[in-house]
Amino acid sequence: GDPSMGGLELNDDFPITPVTLETIAEVKQDTYNPTSIVRFNGQPSISLSIQKEGDANTVIVARRVRQELQTLAAESAAASAPVVFNTVFDQAEEIERALADLAWSLAGGAVLAIFVLIVFLKNWRTTMFIGLSIPTAIIATFTILYFTDLTINLMTLGGLALAAGMLVDNAIVVSENIYRHYQLGESPAEAAVSGAREVAGAVTASTLTTISVFFPVVFLSGLAGQLFWEFALTVACAIIASLLVALTVIPLLASRSLQNGRDRENLIEKPHRLPGYRNMLSFAVSRPWWIIILALLLIGLGVFGYRSLGTDFFPSPDESSFTVDITLPPGTTLKSTDSYLAEVESILNDRKEISSYTSRVGGSQFMGFSSAGGVSSEGHLRAEVDPAYMEQMDNLIEEIRREVETVLPEEAGAVFARESLLDAAGFSVQLELVVSGSDLETVTAITERAALLLAEHPHFTDIRSSMEESRPEIHITLDQGEALQKGVTQFQAATKVREALEGIPVSRIETDQGILNVVLGYQQDNFKTIEDIGQIGFYSPSGEYLRLDEVAEITEDYGPLSIPREDQRIVGQIEIQYSDIDLGKATTEALEILDDLVLPPGYDIKAAGSSTLMEDVLSELQLVLIVAALLVYLVMAAQFESLLHPFIIICSLPLAYIGAVMGLLLTGNAISVPALIGIVVLSGILVNDGIIMVDFINQQRRIYGLPLEKAIIEGASARLRPILMTTATTVLGLFPLALGIGEGAQLQAPMAITIIGGQITGTLLLLLAIPSIYRILTKEQSDENGGHKMETNLTSAYGGPDKKRSLLQAEQKGPQVSSKKIIILIGRMILVLVVAAVVFYLIRAAGQDVLTVIR
Repeated sequence: GDPSMGGLELNDDFPITPVTLETIAEVKQDTYNPTSIVRFNGQPSISLSIQKEGDANTVIVARRVRQELQTLAAESAAASAPVVFNTVFDQAEEIERALADLAWSLAGGAVLAIFVLIVFLKNWRTTMFIGLSIPTAIIATFTILYFTDLTINLMTLGGLALAAGMLVDNAIVVSENIYRHYQLGESPAEAAVSGAREVAGAVTASTLTTISVFFPVVFLSGLAGQLFWEFALTVACAIIASLLVALTVIPLLASRSLQNGRDRENLIEKPHRLPGYRNMLSFAVSRPWWIIILALLLIGLGVFGYRSLGTDFFPSPDESSFTVDITLPPGTTLKSTDSYLAEVESILNDRKEISSYTSRVGGSQFMGFSSAGGVSSEGHLRAEVDPAYMEQMDNLIEEIRREVETVLPEEAGAVFARESLLDAAGFSVQLELVVSGSDLETVTAITERAALLLAEHPHFTDIRSSMEESRPEIHITLDQGEALQKGVTQFQAATKVREALEGIPVSRIETDQGILNVVLGYQQDNFKTIEDIGQIGFYSPSGEYLRLDEVAEITEDYGPLSIPREDQRIVGQIEIQYSDIDLGKATTEALEILDDLVLPPGYDIKAAGSSTLMEDVLSELQLVLIVAALLVYLVMAAQFESLLHPFIIICSLPLAYIGAVMGLLLTGNAISVPALIGIVVLSGILVNDGIIMVDFINQQRRIYGLPLEKAIIEGASARLRPILMTTATTVLGLFPLALGIGEGAQLQAPMAITIIGGQITGTLLLLLAIPSIYRILTKEQSDENGGHKMETNLTSAYGGPDKKRSLLQAEQKGPQVSSKKIIILIGRMILVLVVAAVVFYLIRAAGQDVLTVIR
């Protein structure tokens, strides 16, 4: 020590005693600056959000998480510290329910398709081997999906559900023709070979036309492309598998079936039972322009109906849950907001329709969960509704809304929203508008004025403006002159304020509960006003004690949570929840309301989010529809080696669109992405019947040498039964999907509705329209150009024994479709698809440039 200190004497009046920390400070264990409060069914809780990696399987990850939670719960119970884990939201459960719904739709469609076969064929053996096409094609499709690393999801299973009724189409055509040859006197083996060979080219072409419409769908961009490319691939694989079954398995089973004796008479074998159709054909062939005029009138009616349809992006599959977001005045404390949210919870707790609910004050939301860093004046609540009350959910939400309004202050707001399966994909079904400009105050004023105008619309239920999301702030502005004189820097002042208000982490200690941070700070009750903050003191570099208000000006103001910018312009966002109207109409009416709002130069209001995305995707799908129709035409041209006959068939497509539009109108659906996909698919399905009909009409002229009108009547009549059967199986196969029962089916119901409506009207009108168009556009050929003309004056393609022998001889003289020709046909069509891919890419690129210019 210092020797000079030894002479000092201690004064007993000032005794030296130890001073403990508890005598000058409050020492307690507490949470450090809580930013959120979470409850489950009213009980304090801790929330945990788990997100999978991008390439991971949702269902598998969720299953493993559940197993880990069960293990943790068992371990905590064994340690006498039980922890209860409650699953608030599990996307995997929703996916599994949706997959189960689609599986039932697939099974129901397959059963109904087989039922159609039973009604038409009245023969269990024949029905069995035709119906075998469905499970065989499905198993083959699953095999292909396995080797292409695709999983069973909403799109792949939905594709199979869509294809369920179409998987028997090729088998029906092949079986019908085998039976026809058998009736003409061939042996079962000969009938199986020649019957399948005769229609091999036609069914191959019809299959490739169906596949070709999915080709441009694969090139869709954005959300629609991500969703539907797996769907398109699945349908294509299933139909190809059904073609292979029809050309290989069906002839084998048919030959075995026929060897067991002639089957009972059925509708396929007795075309003379529908003389009414032959009479109508005679009228259509003799007066074709009357049929054309009628078809044009119906097309005009369809165009009028299309213009009256609304537009939507995707249908919104309803879930059994809804959310409530409450917003209190800026600056409301976390504790005060929590007290209001607790009152909302008590309302839900008294409702028997609510099975569970989760609440959070503060934090930001993601799929019903939250994270720190939110606003203390905001609360979020998610409620799960008992499935028994799902049909009453809209009324339930309105009743709860009215009750909530009675417990919240007038300046508070509450936004209710039903959750959707699409939320999992990050897709919002609400309407969004954007106000943009250069000045924050002007953008804020325009945004708030626009929100007030929109609130008067009867269909706009909840409106939220991003400019309303502000909070009070304390601004501390350093007096540069005074601070410089005192030697105080901005960093020094900011550090002292932070230490006073937030405390200083000084150390860490290890306890039985783990490692705890030791934070030294002032009591927060000391700082309730601006004046209190001004009393914060610190020493200058010269040792002078200073108060903050001596070197700085302290003011209170409001500031935005964030200032979003787009293309270097400040933007204000308006989010609108709407009901009883579609997205397209909501967007149009919202912009019409704001047309009367006078904007300063350089400021504008435009639709954003789902509206612009919907406009882009629907425009792209209309382009896809045109390209798909062109592809269908090119594929048929390769098959017929003619430009005229494909044109005759393609003219039937507008007739199908009439039914698609009427189907959407009758069911109250709007034009949406699934609906347009359905119209695209319809373009490839309907022409199949036309291909078979025109091919048989050509055969009547080429092989049998019939006159033009007679060939049309005989060829169309011969194809009536298989056309009606394939249409019936497709329609009833899609019927369960069109009902939209269940979460997964709701998304694809508009697609099924458009196909069903188009198939019904398209087929009924096609039966007369194609013969009429064929009669107008095709010239009568001379005997030399007409092929092998028969000497017998045929009155029907299915006459007595002599005529059957003559028909058989004529068919044996006529050209047969060899395996080589089929391979050449497939090669041509592949070339067509490759060329079409390049053309479609160029057209789509040009179309997007046009859209950009328009915007």
